Amino acid sequence: MLSAMRVTLHVGFAFLMGIGIIRALNEIGLHGIGWIILALSVILAGTYVYGTVREKHHSEHVGVDGRLAGLPQRMAMLWLAAVTVQWLCLVSLSEHFTWLAFPLFFLHLHILRTRHAIFAVIVLAGSVGAIQWAHTGQLQPALIVGPLLGAGVAIIMSLVYQALYTESEHQRRAVAELIRTRSELAAAQHAAGQLAERERLAQEIHDTLAQGLSSIVLVSRAARDAQAGGKPEAAGDYIDIIERTASENLAEARAFVRDLAAGQAPRQQRTTRLLERLPQLCADTQERAQAAGQDLTCTFALEGDPVPVSAATEAALVRSVQSLLSNVAAHAHASAARVTLAFFDDIVTIDVFDNGRGFDPGRVLQADPADRAGADSGYGLRLLRERIDQAGGEVTVESAPGQGTVVGVSLPLTPVEDRPPQPLEGTA
Repeated sequence: MLSAMRVTLHVGFAFLMGIGIIRALNEIGLHGIGWIILALSVILAGTYVYGTVREKHHSEHVGVDGRLAGLPQRMAMLWLAAVTVQWLCLVSLSEHFTWLAFPLFFLHLHILRTRHAIFAVIVLAGSVGAIQWAHTGQLQPALIVGPLLGAGVAIIMSLVYQALYTESEHQRRAVAELIRTRSELAAAQHAAGQLAERERLAQEIHDTLAQGLSSIVLVSRAARDAQAGGKPEAAGDYIDIIERTASENLAEARAFVRDLAAGQAPRQQRTTRLLERLPQLCADTQERAQAAGQDLTCTFALEGDPVPVSAATEAALVRSVQSLLSNVAAHAHASAARVTLAFFDDIVTIDVFDNGRGFDPGRVLQADPADRAGADSGYGLRLLRERIDQAGGEVTVESAPGQGTVVGVSLPLTPVEDRPPQPLEGTA
């Protein structure tokens, strides 16, 4: 709309200039003063076109008030003065050019500051009345009221134009700021999604492949010792355990890679049932620990009336028990461990107890997160806490050196339709 207003101003100036030339030459004729009027008209037209071309060239530098802020102020003022003086010369020769005052009003209002422009427009309107009086020799009210009315309309339209331009510029800047903010937000969400995905992958690898490989290393050492001690049958049993553990981890790894390739979250034991899976985890842990030379007894207990839970809750509980029992077998040096699954009115809990050597929870959980290779790094417990926090639950750790350990996990009990977890949003 603003561009249309400018084009209308330029077309109006050219139209009024053409009408003035035709009427002036028709009245005077193409001789004497007629040639002077034609020459001045050409000069005025050329000057006006020069200014409009320069204005278009610098249009990207226009200020928020719509004025020619991109052009040097001195150049704009000289151009406006030249156009005004040339028009005054023309209108002094022929009153048919007085109507050009109307587009000149807009030029002054467009280039000059508001107060200066209003003063200049009023002076031009008075000049039009005076020039017409000089040409007609009669002072009529219309000669004064007409130009002043036109000047008033021009001032109002100019103020409206400036208001529209200012609002348009503010909206443009607001949209640009919104686009920039949305781009920054999208980048931040993408980075957060990548970080969350890396943490999730670290949890899955730690709770499945890393724990399984750790068991394989321990049992393989026991198998080597049995073979060196002349116990081939025991060594064969250990090799069977290694083979079964490796097969389970291979299946986990294939499912893990398959789900990642499909853009899904890992299945996380979606088809398991707690009352089947948890006792089996206890039995597997006891078998592998004993194969590695540890006299560990691992049992399972159930409290309360079991109810169906969501796949996400089930997966979180199973992964928690896997991680905690692996820690017991690898670090606790315990002779007994017990996993207790309890159902209450609004929560389901898992308690993993061992009578091992214990540790200082404050020191371990506050250890350097970069130290992930050490036995006492506490990385597994930190991952467990992150997993349960994401599921809306809580983790408690009670332990002391020489007094065993109890780790409790509680999750909201919201029995819902068993469905696979959805992929994380914003991940790469």
